[in-house]
Amino acid sequence: MRIAEAHIVNASVRADRILTVGGARLSGLVAVENLTDRAWIGSAFLNPDVVNGRPLAYEPGMPRTVMVSFSVSRGR
Repeated sequence: MRIAEAHIVNASVRADRILTVGGARLSGLVAVENLTDRAWIGSAFLNPDVVNGRPLAYEPGMPRTVMVSFSVSRGR
C-alpha cells in the first residue's frame, strides 16, 4: 500500500519580552500549523484492521491551527 506524501508548512513568532513590570516579564508565542490548510493523511494505520492489504480507516491530518500562548516569569 502506498500513501501520498504531504509537505506541511508551519510558522511561529516568539517574543521574549513583550512587557516588563517590576520583576515580572511577559512573553508570547503565535504559531500557525498547516499554514496552507492542506488536506493530508496523518496516519493510515490508526485502525489495525486490514482488508486485502489496505487499512480500513485513515486518520486525517489537522487543518490549519492557530495557537497563541503567553507566559509570565519572574527573575532573570
